[in-house]
Amino acid sequence: MKSGLDKNKLPGYLMHQIAHKFRVKYDKKLDNYNITCSQIKAMRCLWDKDGIIQNEILNQVDIKPSSLTKLIGILSEKGLVEKRTDEKDARNNLIFLTSKGREIEKETWGIVLDMEQELTEGFSEDEKNTLISFLIRMLNNLEK
Repeated sequence: MKSGLDKNKLPGYLMHQIAHKFRVKYDKKLDNYNITCSQIKAMRCLWDKDGIIQNEILNQVDIKPSSLTKLIGILSEKGLVEKRTDEKDARNNLIFLTSKGREIEKETWGIVLDMEQELTEGFSEDEKNTLISFLIRMLNNLEK
C-alpha cells in the first residue's frame, strides 16, 4: 500500500540521505589516513582535550560503551592513541594521543572543511546561517 507521501518532502528522510552520502564520501577521503568517520569522532575529543577518561569520550560520541572500547583498541593498534593508568585513580585509564595521532589533525580537519564547502556549494552566507539555525532547532527538538 502506498502512503501517498513524497519522501523528498520529509526533512528526516532528506537529512538521513545527506548524512549517509556525507559519511560515505568522508570515509572514502579518510581512507588515505587509515581511519574512519567513527574513529575520527573520538580523535576530535582528544584533539580538544588530551588525556581524558573513556567516559568523557563516550559522552561526546554517542555510542555504546562496548563499541567505544573496541574503537579505542583499534586506534591504539593503529598507533594513534595510547592508554595510561590514571595516577589519581588506578581504576581509570586515560586516553592520550600519540605523536602520530596529533599529526593527522590538521589534514583531517582540512577534509572536513572541504566536505562542508562541497555540502553548501552555491549557498549564500545568509542561506548557510539560516540552514544552521534550522538544523540547531531540529536537534534541540529531538533532545527534549
